[in-house]
Amino acid sequence: NLLYDEATIKSKIITTIVIPNSFHQLRMKSISLLLLSFVLVLASAKLGVDLSMYGLRPSSFFTCLASNNVTLNILEILSGTNVINQNFLQMYSSSKEAKISDFDAIATLTGFLTPEDVCNKVSHALPGDFNGTLWLRVDDTYPYHWVIDVEERIPYLEQVVKSCSSHGLKLGVYSSNDLWTLIMGSREAGSDILSAVPVWYTNENNYPDFNDFEDARFG
Repeated sequence: NLLYDEATIKSKIITTIVIPNSFHQLRMKSISLLLLSFVLVLASAKLGVDLSMYGLRPSSFFTCLASNNVTLNILEILSGTNVINQNFLQMYSSSKEAKISDFDAIATLTGFLTPEDVCNKVSHALPGDFNGTLWLRVDDTYPYHWVIDVEERIPYLEQVVKSCSSHGLKLGVYSSNDLWTLIMGSREAGSDILSAVPVWYTNENNYPDFNDFEDARFG
């Protein structure tokens, strides 16, 4: 069974991603990258787990999640080393069999693949009935290192958004203030195209609220 913070799980939160065994929390907002105003993704409490740090899990793992009121699973499908996660389909299937209603995917970007190759690889690897969000991870911590120049990165991300949208995928950007500033050259770097997609911002301070958004925002 899972180790989890029962007080956190039972609290009335909007969208908290609880990572078992580490108690970190990630928050999602549907916000414009260029706007201070925001719209919450969900109006009711929702509990999810980022599975990306784990290998293949048995079906009992997902049954355990469901019994603890988890309704959203998230799993990396494309790594920063440009490899498709071969466990994705089986874990997706196990999650659905456990009646966990929602499942999102993460594609970690480094600029190594062309935007078209990123979206082709991901769209071909996703299950046919996938209807979750594909989060474009903007990161630069080992082993994820960008291989294109800073001034090319916003245009690159724009092209990934355009290309993946043409495949019918729902998209979001997953990053943090510090990582975005490091990778894109400034906290304010952004564009009109990117302002149209939601943001999953990370700030692991163990407070399940959005009170830190003014300090944590980027783009």
